[in-house]
Amino acid sequence: MKKILVLIVLFNVLYARAQQSDQSYFEQHVIKVVMDYNAEIGKLGEALKLAKASNSADTIALQGKRKETVYACFQVPQDFVVKNPASPFCIAALTMLGEGGDSSPVQLVDLERLFNSLAPELRNNAEGRAYAAKLASLNWLNRIKKQLNDASVLKGISGNAVAEQLKEKIGKRIAVNPLGPASTFFDTDSALMNKIKPSVLIVNMAYQKDNTLKVNTATAYVIAASGICVTNYHVMREYSRKGIYTSLSVTDPKGKVYPVTELLSCSESDDLAVFKVDTRGERFIALPLGEEAEKMRPVYVLGHPKQDFYQFTTGQVTENYSSTLFGRPCKLMNITAEFNVGSSGGPIVDGYGNVVGTVSRRNDGNGMKMGIPVSELRKLIE
Repeated sequence: MKKILVLIVLFNVLYARAQQSDQSYFEQHVIKVVMDYNAEIGKLGEALKLAKASNSADTIALQGKRKETVYACFQVPQDFVVKNPASPFCIAALTMLGEGGDSSPVQLVDLERLFNSLAPELRNNAEGRAYAAKLASLNWLNRIKKQLNDASVLKGISGNAVAEQLKEKIGKRIAVNPLGPASTFFDTDSALMNKIKPSVLIVNMAYQKDNTLKVNTATAYVIAASGICVTNYHVMREYSRKGIYTSLSVTDPKGKVYPVTELLSCSESDDLAVFKVDTRGERFIALPLGEEAEKMRPVYVLGHPKQDFYQFTTGQVTENYSSTLFGRPCKLMNITAEFNVGSSGGPIVDGYGNVVGTVSRRNDGNGMKMGIPVSELRKLIE
């Protein structure tokens, strides 16, 4: 408890000094307070784990001490949080301690209650919106994890089976009968996003770490109502890594999870994979396929960069060109629409909502953001 009081005093000294100088001094130094709290909480957590394993009489006392330490940290920055809801300190103190899992000492509901208590101008400014997006992403992950934990039926195809199918299904053409190009232009980004969102899925690759369910995510989109979907080859290759992942599934925009049952076709050089989902009798909403987008044409991406789910970005095509990957020729498109890790396999669409490409990868060295033209997908379906 003495250490907690010392940390609170240190925080107050730094905060007082920040009021007399500039905010940057506070932001540079106060993270140390958070890290000290987290180091203490980590030590208590390890001690608590050992106590539980040995049925020690110290278990209850350690639980109480850990809770006290966590909530001391959580209460310290209240005044600062009200004024700066998305400052480095708040992000560290709240999201580091409150990732929303069942084992988290600070629950997501605490963070949401705090955020919702802020003045509207703070919730709605750029930093506030970014923080709200972070809370929404934590909510999404919780919903996904709950379903994956509660329903063993969601395990679907194994990593070993995907590894075999990645070899067997290279270049295989499958019958899909995709939708033809749509002809209704969307005047606003929000209207276009709302149109394509029902067809864009979160890909969930679940694994266990320290007896806790973890989920790596990517993106996919629907091309047939029966549950035929598209993502990247490298997403499926990642899932096929032996001994890491325990289940593969997708989540729709309503938060419902469905198991992936089969890899239907793939192309390593084109970084494409077509797969089947068990829709459990539901009809998915498919995206129409368009034609290749010409240079300078506006394009739009919907994906899940760094687990910020359903982020919509805009840009244009800067180049269409041929290249070689894994010793095979391939076609690529460079775009300016932003995407990041987690958006792999997402759709690149035109202003009508037609798929003109698939997000593939980015090169941060030269700033290039690469997609696979829809013409390469058409080679895998008929």
